[in-house]
Amino acid sequence: MELQNPETLDRLFPPDQSDDEWRARLAAIRGRYLRGRAGQAVFALVAAVLIAITFPPFSTLQVLGIIAVGVVFLVTRSTGDARLANLERRVEYMIEQRRDPRRRDDQPSS
Repeated sequence: MELQNPETLDRLFPPDQSDDEWRARLAAIRGRYLRGRAGQAVFALVAAVLIAITFPPFSTLQVLGIIAVGVVFLVTRSTGDARLANLERRVEYMIEQRRDPRRRDDQPSS
């Protein structure tokens, strides 16, 4: 799901809901993301253990496999963290816009 898409944002955060409802929905999304991230960590750990017991100790394939699992885990984690942070900023910006619709996009917030 593309969270920067205006139609998706309107569906997730309907304009007729209050700021508190938006924040509650954002907290639910954050919680779901963090549970998924914990699942990723368990999966990476299991994959690393399976690689460690499948290949001979300290073989090139074992070392490269474990490194690959770690890199994939870190890349997906950092990408997800960035998307979550962008969504949080976007929702806070939308809330600010609802409070003061006269504020223009190019004016810095105080």
